[in-house]
Amino acid sequence: MTVRLTVLAIASVATAFLAPPVGAVLGLVTVVQATRARGRVTTQTRLLTIAASVVAVVVGVAATAVGLAFRTEITDFSRCSQAANTQLAQQNCQDSLSDALRSRLGL
Repeated sequence: MTVRLTVLAIASVATAFLAPPVGAVLGLVTVVQATRARGRVTTQTRLLTIAASVVAVVVGVAATAVGLAFRTEITDFSRCSQAANTQLAQQNCQDSLSDALRSRLGL
């Protein structure tokens, strides 16, 4: 049980950075599993698992929210980058993204 919880916690944190919505859900599942494991694993293992899983949930939710909030800017940058054949074109894409984010944030 200890190994399973540890693997779930590590997987949820890693997944939160790679696929934020999935990482958030996996983090929630891990928190529930660690909470239910009372008496079957040490308190230290449960607390560390819960702490790592909460980090995964927070990162996953935050990254998903940012991705959704700036979906248009991210999509435009992605299209521009894919079409960029030179270093200068890539720099122009980055500059356009910076300008779009500054405009969106009112900076």
